[in-house]
Amino acid sequence: PKMAPYNATKAAVVALSETMFAELYGSGVGVSVLCPTFFRTNIGKSARVTGVDDMSEFIDKLMDRSPLQADGVARVALDGCQRG
Repeated sequence: PKMAPYNATKAAVVALSETMFAELYGSGVGVSVLCPTFFRTNIGKSARVTGVDDMSEFIDKLMDRSPLQADGVARVALDGCQRG
């Protein structure tokens, strides 16, 4: 609930990345997209949310539950880029 802007934006990034991949195929330019689950960031503190008092707390709980944190996400991203 109350995640429509976040979810729509993430979907747009995926669609744009897939389009760029197709349009740039064969040019030597690679495109990839990484959509990890929640992990510890400051997104909850910087989010502009109205009408939901506990949204920041909800986001914090989601991030704290994740077994993967920023260093792990970075490793996955770098490994994927190396594999092409």
